[in-house]
Amino acid sequence: MLYSSWFSKDFFEAQSRFDAACSAKGLPLENLAYRGFKSLSGPVRTLVARLGPDNARKRLFIMSGVHGTELTAGSGLQLFLLHKYADERPRDIQLIFIHAINPAGAVLMTRTDETNVDPNRNYRDFTAPLPSNEDYAELHRAICTDAIEGPERAVQEAPLLQYIEENGISALTQRVLKGQHTHPMGLFYGGTHQTAPARTLEEILQGYAASTDHATMIDLHTGLGAQGDLELIALHNTRDPEGTTSLIEGLMANAMDQLPLKTKPRKYIYEFGTKPFWDVLEAHRQDNWLKRNPYVADDKAQAIKNQLKRALFIDKEDWCHSIIKHTENTTDKILADLKAL
Repeated sequence: MLYSSWFSKDFFEAQSRFDAACSAKGLPLENLAYRGFKSLSGPVRTLVARLGPDNARKRLFIMSGVHGTELTAGSGLQLFLLHKYADERPRDIQLIFIHAINPAGAVLMTRTDETNVDPNRNYRDFTAPLPSNEDYAELHRAICTDAIEGPERAVQEAPLLQYIEENGISALTQRVLKGQHTHPMGLFYGGTHQTAPARTLEEILQGYAASTDHATMIDLHTGLGAQGDLELIALHNTRDPEGTTSLIEGLMANAMDQLPLKTKPRKYIYEFGTKPFWDVLEAHRQDNWLKRNPYVADDKAQAIKNQLKRALFIDKEDWCHSIIKHTENTTDKILADLKAL
C-alpha cells in the first residue's frame, strides 16, 4: 500500500473515508453538524471517534483540520493512526479522534473558518481586553495588498520587504503574524468572539471532563519547518522565546487547560514542513486576496486554491512516507508517556 493512498483529495472524500474506517473497525462515531455554513456537495460536519475502553481514565485526543487547508494531511494521518491502534487495541487509554474541527475551512480550502477567523488565534477569554498588534497594523496593507501582481503590488508590498530586511524573518513570524484582532479581512485574524470551531472543541472536551484524570492533545498541522520533517511543539512546556510560535496566543489546543485533570495536560502540535516559509505565506496572501475579490474568473480562483493546497500538502510518496513515519513513532512515544502516568 502506498503511503500517499492514506490521503484524500478533498474534505468530502476525507470525511467519507474516515466514517467508513470507523464503521469497519467497529468504533463509535459522533457526527457534529456545523451550524451557519452549508455546502451543496454534502453535509459539513466534525466527526468524533472513540477507540479504546470508555471507562479509561486516560485519554489521548488527536485533532485535525484546525486550519482547513491542512485537513488534507491531518485526515490522512488520523486515518493511518486509527487503523494502527484499532488493531493494537490499547487497554487503559482511550483515543479520541476529532476529525475536521474546522470543516467549513476545509470545504472552502482556506486556513480560516467561513468568517475569516483563524481558529488558532481564536481560543481565548474574550471578556478580557484583546491584545494589540501594532506591528501587524503598520504592515496590514503591505501584507494584504489591493493588487495580486504587477507594479501596484510591488509598491504596496515594499514596507513588508523593508521590515524583513531590517528585522529579519523571525520578527515577521513572531511579532507580525502572531495574530491580530483589528482587521477582520486581514491575515491571522483572531476575531472578537469565540467562533464555531472553538465552541465545538470545548463541547467535545467537556463531554469527557468528568471521566478523565490524565489527558494529552495532539494537533496536526503542516507548513512549518523543513520539507518532510516534524517540528514537535510542546505547548505544556516553557516555550523558547526565540521560537517562531512563542508569542502566538489563542491556540485551540489550550482548550485542554479547562479540563479538571489530576495532572497538567500535555499539548503537542505536530508541524510538518512543506514549502519554504515565504511560499506558504504567499499562498495565504493570495487566498486572502481572493476573499476580498471574490468575483474573479473561475480559472484564476481555482489556480489560487490549487497553489494554496500545494503549499500545505506535498503530493509525493516520499513526503507522505516521511510524515506518516514521524507521526507513528512520535505518537507511540506520547502514548507510552501517557500510559506511565
